Amino acid sequence: MTLHVRAIFAVALATGLLSLGSLGVARAGLEIDYIDADNFKGEKNEIVFYADIINDTTGLVVRGQDEKGEGIKILIDGEEIAGEKRVTTFKESGQLMSVAALIAAHYSYADEAIGNEYPKSVLDEVTKGFSEFFSALSDQDRVSAWYYTEATRKPLRVSAWSNSPKSIPGRIESIVQGAKEETTSRPSLYSHISTVLESFGEDTEQPRRKVLIVASDGVDILAGDLNRQDAFQKKMDEIVERATTLGVKIYTVGFSLAKDSDSERLLGGLQTLASRTGGVYRKAERNDTTRINLGVADALKTLADELHNQYVISFKPTEYRGSEKAVDITLNIDGTKDKVSYTRKKEGVKIGERPTDWGAILKIVGIIAGSLLGLFLLVFLFKKIMKARRNRPVATYAEEEFAGPYKGRLMATEGVYAGQEFYIIEDVTTIGSLAGNSIILAEGGVSKRHAGIKVEDMRFELADFGSTNGTHVNGAKITKQFLRDGDEIRLGDNKLRFTLK
Repeated sequence: MTLHVRAIFAVALATGLLSLGSLGVARAGLEIDYIDADNFKGEKNEIVFYADIINDTTGLVVRGQDEKGEGIKILIDGEEIAGEKRVTTFKESGQLMSVAALIAAHYSYADEAIGNEYPKSVLDEVTKGFSEFFSALSDQDRVSAWYYTEATRKPLRVSAWSNSPKSIPGRIESIVQGAKEETTSRPSLYSHISTVLESFGEDTEQPRRKVLIVASDGVDILAGDLNRQDAFQKKMDEIVERATTLGVKIYTVGFSLAKDSDSERLLGGLQTLASRTGGVYRKAERNDTTRINLGVADALKTLADELHNQYVISFKPTEYRGSEKAVDITLNIDGTKDKVSYTRKKEGVKIGERPTDWGAILKIVGIIAGSLLGLFLLVFLFKKIMKARRNRPVATYAEEEFAGPYKGRLMATEGVYAGQEFYIIEDVTTIGSLAGNSIILAEGGVSKRHAGIKVEDMRFELADFGSTNGTHVNGAKITKQFLRDGDEIRLGDNKLRFTLK
């Protein structure tokens, strides 16, 4: 391959890397990091979304959602699902993440072209940025830090995996700033990335969310050799495949120590890694006068904010029962503070199907059975009360021999008092349901003071007292009427036959 052809090949490869890598920047908007449906089939009935809304310009996560998730819609297989939503940030939810850092601590190869001042200033920025980054993490986040120089064949540990992010800044400053080099050869950046990546799999206490942050100029022994571009591309593919297997996202911060004509090509590899693993690429801007990268620390601090402010959306469907088949889930977030709507679909998500809630069914059945039992008991008690009232003693006059011509009797033939006899012994005999009447008929539609019988000159006059159900003699409703022996009187539901003694 001639030098001219190699140059064309290198330009084409660089263009391809940049177009892929640019996705890390142009991918602004909503990204679904993870969907946790492990608790959907359990008592929690919950699907949890971990999502980033990244601003294209600053890289900061866009905030503005209220805690109840107003403006958030969740669609499963294209159909909106109703349910209760709760929104927090990753940090507010108290969850932990695992972060490893790989720091470029080399600069000697640039001395002849630029001088010592520029690369030393970049290293100061990198040290400051990572110190602030680790200081901003939660106390129990799983962390480790590594660095490399031109002379190192393998990346060197600043700190092994631990749950003490606050202890790392001091080590970075002392170890990285003390790194010395005696070679101007190109480092093995991507081999170092592979080594640090493997450390995630070797540590047994890793939380689900894993992030590898690389701050580098992108210079690599393979990337700089035009004869080894195939090997370089293969190495990139291996890293992406391994990162995907381990569930690690690679976030990169690029700064240039090379000539302007070479910097974009070298940083293209960092952009591509971020894009293909779901991470984010940040480029530190350089002052054109001093050629010093003064944005590295800010870029690293931006990443810390971004990781902390990831949305955690807890969703409890009210009616949806799930599916044993993989489903497509679409997350739509509207009403954020930048007034932009965001939508992202995740395909082939396994959430499972909720089992029949026999407990709830039995509870409903129990409520129905209890209601029916209660109704039965009320009817039973009502009947008992009615029976007791029917069987209670009724105020009557005992049958005895009376003197005088003013005697008669009433024999109950129908109603609750059927078979009982009531005697007329006074000049005026009142009949009603209340105590105080001469004859008390407390049941069967009898008014409080229903009727009365007046005895005068051997004549018995029956009079109605304005009762509700009226007074009837031999089937005819009356107001007043003289009785004859054998007349049938109806008071409400009660029938009585009048007879003389």
